[in-house]
Amino acid sequence: VVQDLASILVSDQTKECDIEFKGQIFHFRFKEVPWTKITKIASNSIDYTGKKVKIDRSEYDILYLEESLVEAPWPIAQTRMVVRRINSEFGSLLREKIIPEPFQIEDDELKNE
Repeated sequence: VVQDLASILVSDQTKECDIEFKGQIFHFRFKEVPWTKITKIASNSIDYTGKKVKIDRSEYDILYLEESLVEAPWPIAQTRMVVRRINSEFGSLLREKIIPEPFQIEDDELKNE
């Protein structure tokens, strides 16, 4: 059986997304990030403070955007500074449209552990 490996590999094509917010359109162009890189970004975002180990979502979001963005309404080199200052409404839209969850585990998988 011949398999099409291209179907499981990250595309070289960039994706585009417009986010409408308060009457304005914010245009983004971004590349798909490989699964291993997403895992690495999540690992680099682990917060060991306190009693529980958890993902620092703000750090994860920043690292993901730094890796994926090709074009944004701000200079790409200033992504960290800008993302730290955006409001929660716009941040939620970025998560919805561009930033994937760090780990996507189905509830059934969690129940079986």
